[in-house]
Amino acid sequence: MALWVAVGFVVPAASAQTARPLSLEQALALAERASEAVAISRVGVTRAEGQQLQLRSGLLPQLSANLSYVRTLRSQFQDLARNAAPPAANTNASGSSSALDSLVSRLPFGQPNQYSLGLSFSQTLFSAPLIAQTRAAAAAGRAAAIELASTRAQLVLDVAQAYYDAALADRLVEIANATLQQAEVTLQQVTVAFRVGNRPEFDVLRARVARDTERPVLIQQQAQRDIAYVRLRQLVQLPADEPIALTDALDDASTATARTVGVAGSTIAQLAPQALAEVDERAPVREAGEAVTANEHAASAAKAERLPSVGVSSQYQRLAYPVTLFPTGDFVTNWTVGVSAQVPILSGGRIRADAQIARANLDEARLTLSQARKIAELDTRDALARLQAAEATWEASSGTVEQAVRAFQIAQVRYREGVSTQTELADAQLLFEQAQANRATAARDVRLAHLRVKLLRDLPFTAGSNAGPSLRAPAPSRPAAPSTPQTPAAPRSSAPQPLNASSQSPIGPTMPGLGAQGIRP
Repeated sequence: MALWVAVGFVVPAASAQTARPLSLEQALALAERASEAVAISRVGVTRAEGQQLQLRSGLLPQLSANLSYVRTLRSQFQDLARNAAPPAANTNASGSSSALDSLVSRLPFGQPNQYSLGLSFSQTLFSAPLIAQTRAAAAAGRAAAIELASTRAQLVLDVAQAYYDAALADRLVEIANATLQQAEVTLQQVTVAFRVGNRPEFDVLRARVARDTERPVLIQQQAQRDIAYVRLRQLVQLPADEPIALTDALDDASTATARTVGVAGSTIAQLAPQALAEVDERAPVREAGEAVTANEHAASAAKAERLPSVGVSSQYQRLAYPVTLFPTGDFVTNWTVGVSAQVPILSGGRIRADAQIARANLDEARLTLSQARKIAELDTRDALARLQAAEATWEASSGTVEQAVRAFQIAQVRYREGVSTQTELADAQLLFEQAQANRATAARDVRLAHLRVKLLRDLPFTAGSNAGPSLRAPAPSRPAAPSTPQTPAAPRSSAPQPLNASSQSPIGPTMPGLGAQGIRP
């Protein structure tokens, strides 16, 4: 047993000397900063806020300043004045013509230079479509904020799953390595007993085959561990070749998961009432509710297109028409104030078509909300059932390891004393391996089940799908458990959705060499 313990823990310790220590809390912080999915959701919130400001601006006063200069190269009034001018009859007529010319020179008609300085003001007094569209944009902004919280919650679950998958893979490698070393010791003992005539050659061959069988199992476990670490490095944005050492143990009662999301000491009796009471507060349900609100306002905006829009406007201008290039201060004032109303009379059926489309979108949103509520209840009960099963499995495995260790020790003594067969020893060793693997797997499952229930309010739907493929495969002598039926998730928005690691674990659902309850058959 001393050799088993030494081999099981010396190898990981040696590899961790040059590795980067990484706790789950640190992994979550790194993933939060580097996650593209979270960044995309933040961009969605920013876009929604911009759309709200864009629509709200139409209800606020508008003021703009303008400055313009126009140079007239040739005017029609010059030709008209030259062709229509009569000859002067007397001096008085000539004086009147000069005064008229002076007056005309100050008018804008045909002047070579025109300057205009002004202010333009407008204010919408009433626009029912614009008001409804602004309220719809506010609902879309709230939905974007819900989506951001949901993306963050999914990221926490994904990182925790990848972290504990890697920790579990480490544990399985330790078990496989220790099993190989024990097989080496058994082979050496049987070989010595055969040489002195205490054991038949059949026992030597059987021990050698058992030793050689453990080698590919260890290689497979190491490959699965490498895959698990690659997935974890991708989530926390670390270089693919950087060694890391996980500092949070699976069997530690005070894990980073508990510190991060507050699941320490929580039981199914404490989490279940709150989770069931918050079914309508699930993120997809709230998003669907905001979609209904937005479509209600969109339908109101479509109907309001038939109502008049009323606004007030004013323009203040200072105008100059100098003969020279630059004005000499002879500006004149032009100031207007007006009220306008617009009422559609004929639109070719466009308003009716917009209203019909808006009603159809509203009906679809309401049906989606109803569907989301049903799936939320199913998904919540699914998560609670998985938590209950994980806790029951954890409790059931609490004393199995100690019993398996004791049974294996007795089997070793019986085999050395010649009162049992090698088959009995191999069976005891197999039960010991399975008990170790079951304990580690139960620890991983109960951590993730607690975390999922704690984050359930902000998580997207995963009803009917596994929180993560278990590190177990059916043994040849036992039938595989029936798979859980898949339930379709509620329709989501067209915005890019974060990757859901709960549907694909870095550790495959079947691992060659694993038994139904542990490492291998």
